[in-house]
Amino acid sequence: MSPRAAATAATESAIAALVVVLAIGFERLFVDRSYLPEVLVLGLGGLLVALVTRRSGLGPGWSLLVSAVGLVVTTTVLFHPETAALVVPTGATLDAVRADLSEAWAVFGDVDAPAPVVPGFVLVAGSALWIVAALTDWAALRLRSPIESLVPATTLFAFTAVLGVDEARVGHAVAFAIGAAALLLGLRTLRQAHEEVWVAGTAARGVAATLRTGVAAGGVAVLVGALVGPSLPGAGSSALVDLTELDNGPSTRVVVSPLVEVQASLVQQAPFELFSVAVDDPVNDRDYWRLMALTEFDGHVWRRSSNFDDVRGPVPSTTDPGVGRRLVRQRITTTRLANIYLPVAYELRRVVDDGGIGLEYEAETGSLVVTEADQDRARAGFTYVVESAVPDYDPARLAAISNESVDPGFLAEYTQLPDDLPPAIADLAHQITDAYASPYDKALAIQQHFHSDTFSYSLDVALRHDIADLEDFLFIVQQGYCEQFSSAFATLARAVGLPTRVAVGFTWGDWDPDRGEYVVRGEHAHAWPEVWFDGVGWVRFEPTPGRGAPHDTAVTGLPPAQQGFTATGVDATTTIAPPTTASGGGFVPPTDGELQLPDVPLDATGTPGSDTGGGAGVPLRTAGLVLAVAALLVGTAPTLRLLRRRRRRLAAGDDPRRLVEAAWDEALEALRLVDVEHRPTETPLEFAHRVEREVPGDVGPVDELASVATLVRYGPEAAAADAPPRAAEAAAGITERCETRAGRLRVVLDRLDPRRLF
Repeated sequence: MSPRAAATAATESAIAALVVVLAIGFERLFVDRSYLPEVLVLGLGGLLVALVTRRSGLGPGWSLLVSAVGLVVTTTVLFHPETAALVVPTGATLDAVRADLSEAWAVFGDVDAPAPVVPGFVLVAGSALWIVAALTDWAALRLRSPIESLVPATTLFAFTAVLGVDEARVGHAVAFAIGAAALLLGLRTLRQAHEEVWVAGTAARGVAATLRTGVAAGGVAVLVGALVGPSLPGAGSSALVDLTELDNGPSTRVVVSPLVEVQASLVQQAPFELFSVAVDDPVNDRDYWRLMALTEFDGHVWRRSSNFDDVRGPVPSTTDPGVGRRLVRQRITTTRLANIYLPVAYELRRVVDDGGIGLEYEAETGSLVVTEADQDRARAGFTYVVESAVPDYDPARLAAISNESVDPGFLAEYTQLPDDLPPAIADLAHQITDAYASPYDKALAIQQHFHSDTFSYSLDVALRHDIADLEDFLFIVQQGYCEQFSSAFATLARAVGLPTRVAVGFTWGDWDPDRGEYVVRGEHAHAWPEVWFDGVGWVRFEPTPGRGAPHDTAVTGLPPAQQGFTATGVDATTTIAPPTTASGGGFVPPTDGELQLPDVPLDATGTPGSDTGGGAGVPLRTAGLVLAVAALLVGTAPTLRLLRRRRRRLAAGDDPRRLVEAAWDEALEALRLVDVEHRPTETPLEFAHRVEREVPGDVGPVDELASVATLVRYGPEAAAADAPPRAAEAAAGITERCETRAGRLRVVLDRLDPRRLF
């Protein structure tokens, strides 16, 4: 390799490393790293297009055009492939992108970092990184200007530093400094190679020496800065001007539903742990772990402006003292919760141990939160102990309540609906409830409406919340997950005068006998409506099919149920060893059933706790050739797989056995998306039984397909005649469920993976 080529390659590698650093740096803006694959693909894709167009001799104008087309095509494939004509965006693609950006804009106005990983945010972040990568390549390798080449990346890094959380700031700064230094070193080496500053015959050694010296000097400089900088006087002091606090009010925090923050984890069936809960009685003390309630629907999203108070001592209650209560104490350990809200069984009675983190409480919505001053410390995870007085409502008492004496101001607040609410929604609410007199019966009728055969639970729906989507959900789509069901229930209830709010939190989670705790993951995120009954308080209902809160059966008529809950899970007939000192870390319930934990006081202060390319004259066919080659490389693997599948089906003809085997192979291919591999020694039924035992969640009708395959392989020939349609239907169900669980990015990457051809 010539010295110039080596220097160019080194500079290109430095730019790629800088792009990766910037992509990882976005984690300061988001609640988790689920954004990273799409953003990395876009950032490196922008750099790859810039490299190809530059090395092909395209001028800046044509390069810009090709880059723009590449950005559009890549974002279409990543975010909305189902709306595209092959890889070309359509009107449906534009509508979907517009909806994503509208949702992101609504969330952007209401939340501080870390923000939820909604598609609109990821689209904007990835597109910005694509542009930065292209501009950096242009400035560095066309203009060969060190200053201009660093401006785009520095601007993006500063943006994430100003708007992002303060977590790992030294690490991100060091990584960016290394990337920037590598780029400057590459540019210096490239300039020396072009200016031929070395004696003839020593150029290659000169390039290598420059690179070695630069890496050593840069490494020492960055290391010294990382070690010495944080220990300098004033390094840990507050900023003279904190740009993140310019618009913050003194006490009120406006927040979007925390479910928006975790909905991506919910839809992707996120397996990571968010928090764990240790209780005295694992059967009788399990509950919905509630975060907060949302009281206002503006037509786009449910929200709440909250004012929090001190949490020392017994906290105020909104439940009538005459309602029976169950005393439940919980030791909760957070791991990945990034919101200010903390899970607790409703209704909080007091904080026993704040874990050294400042806490506040809002009685009106039952929300326990971390103080603004301690948000960064809490984000790393901590343990707190709380005591809840969980209401036991009497259905007979609820049925006798009229709500006629509810305060008019309270009624107006909790029955508020957007002015542009479609009349059809209000008409539907009256059709469901007009036959009933009491508020309790009306609420049950609305709940039952969603438990009819018309509605079904599905995660394969749009992550949007506005009126148009609500209307589609009620009258057209009629499938969704908890967010759609709870929002629709609350809207219908408010339309007939029932004071209602939307609560957000988690179901009880999975019991871990070794730890003596319930482990709550992203897949357990949940939302449900709460209806006000005068003289009683807020009562939860459950419109989401397949869900039911523990101990609410008398009120709602629904048995306990959650995501992945089966008859073999924790129920009233299951014997569970309570937490012990070994498994529960000192959380020891006494033998008399009364949970005894020492009252740990709060802290003493009372605080809860010049190469220009080919010019503009490059013919259009060159740009077309570049796009054609890119399309060929991208489309080869999926095209060959499609042709192979089609050829196999044609070869099968009308042979039922070969058609069923083709369906079986297609199902196995889909199951690999969720890391389920068929063993060569397994029969279909053995494989299906293992999937049922070992794979959490629903992956489609594997047992049905296995039964059909077994019948065709080993049964009489006459019995196989009607098997192909059943096998094809089952394989289609498995494919749809596995692709939903795997997510769009993994499905696309799997289709592009040439290894699948073999």
